[in-house]
Amino acid sequence: MKNQWLLIGSCLLTLGALSGCSQDHEGNLALKRMEVHQEQYGEQFTSHDLTPQIINRIAADYQRNGNNGPISLMVQYDPASSQNTAMNATNHAVKIAKSLREAGVKDISTEIMPVNDVGDHSKTLVTYDRFSAHAPTGCDGMMPGLDNTRTDWKAVKDYQFGCSVETTIAKQIARPKDLLGTDGFDGVSDGRRASNIIDQYRTGIPNEKLEGQRATEE
Repeated sequence: MKNQWLLIGSCLLTLGALSGCSQDHEGNLALKRMEVHQEQYGEQFTSHDLTPQIINRIAADYQRNGNNGPISLMVQYDPASSQNTAMNATNHAVKIAKSLREAGVKDISTEIMPVNDVGDHSKTLVTYDRFSAHAPTGCDGMMPGLDNTRTDWKAVKDYQFGCSVETTIAKQIARPKDLLGTDGFDGVSDGRRASNIIDQYRTGIPNEKLEGQRATEE
């Protein structure tokens, strides 16, 4: 019996000591949400290879992801070439800019630039600023094990739960710049207007009678 009481006393002392310790510890949840980055798109083409299909692709990406700045076209020519001349580069710039405008792009800047040893074929560099959606900083990718049938439990221990979801959603955002919100809604919003309508029902104030519309004067 004495030993039992000693055992019970030891357990109570142990529980008391544990209750004085903090139970808080760092979790493994990803607390940050996906991010929107502004970056510069740049791609170089042989000028005569800029087909309508490629131009339409560039225009569609610019209209969906661009930051409302201009598309810049820099067309190169070779001063030593008898074919790739400044006039040839100017014609390419005019033609490409026209095709982009027909595809819906309004703001376009063009320039031609001499480049030694570029050869007889003109090159066009297309650049513009665009937005893109990314997983939160600190998320290193998908949850270990999702890419195969074997789970690496050691890697899972340090994984931030939620990163896979944020990474997957970021890849599916059609217009990343929409995540930044829209200017011009600092005043009365649609939510406030809806609340005003509901408040009338709550207070019992009747709405004004709506006048009907007629197709004819008869």
